[in-house]
Amino acid sequence: MRLDQLYFRFSLIFVLLLAGAVFGVLFEHFKFAPYHSMNNALSAIKSYRKYGALVPPRLIGGIPKNGSGEFYTVHNPDLLRDGYRLLLGYTKQFDDYGVRLVDVQGNVVKSFALNYNGFDADGPTGDSDSPHAFHIDKNGHVYVNFDRGDYLVKYDLCGEIQWSSAGNFHHSLEFDDDGNLWTWSGEISSYSQFQYLVELDPETGETLSRVGLYEDIISSSESNRTLFGLLSGQELVHETEYNNVEDIFHPNDIEIVSAESASFAPEVSPGDFIISLRELNLVAIIDHESYDVVWHMQGPW
Repeated sequence: MRLDQLYFRFSLIFVLLLAGAVFGVLFEHFKFAPYHSMNNALSAIKSYRKYGALVPPRLIGGIPKNGSGEFYTVHNPDLLRDGYRLLLGYTKQFDDYGVRLVDVQGNVVKSFALNYNGFDADGPTGDSDSPHAFHIDKNGHVYVNFDRGDYLVKYDLCGEIQWSSAGNFHHSLEFDDDGNLWTWSGEISSYSQFQYLVELDPETGETLSRVGLYEDIISSSESNRTLFGLLSGQELVHETEYNNVEDIFHPNDIEIVSAESASFAPEVSPGDFIISLRELNLVAIIDHESYDVVWHMQGPW
């Protein structure tokens, strides 16, 4: 083979490999069709190989490194308080997420499946319901929100649904001194740039109040805009479909300052909001009337 032909073939192969690499990077970054179909097919193959069934993404987590794998282990009996523990997780018993009430010896006293598809016929918008925050009240009712789903739900301890409230409620659930329930809600997903602190009636699931992180808190002053990382003139982007905007806040926790807690800190008042935002490494206390930032600290969270 002549040298010029060999050089031509080598150059052609190099250009094709380079073009393939560039296309692969662009394909992954911009997710051209049929990226999602191929990714879903690959996930299905991996799921069948590992579990023998089609398991939605992020449904089952692995046992932590050095974890015992046991359901319930008491390491320091003398330090264990009497009473019950309420556990939420994926259970083989139901082949679904479920809640278990466990006594101090580790015996399961009550258990029920969340049965997300039983109240959301269309299924979760985020492909997997992903229950996150849950809370039990003094009457034994259990409240659960679903980070990738579309409802906040109240159950009794037999698993009967008392009510379901539509919305992307996520991450945190907290009762205030009046017994009302507070949580975060995103515009479409928990990654939305437009986020809301929502107060609900625990008896009915009705929304009692709704405070916009951007509209009410961030936009209340230029200092607030600066603290929350917004440049002068910068506007947020509305989601048009699930998780199609940059995640710039990622709210995690919300707690409501109680009268007892406020007695230890003169700068705060009962009803003020304590919030944490992952992407800003920010913990802040917000006045519940003026929406001024009473206190804040960034990192090392």
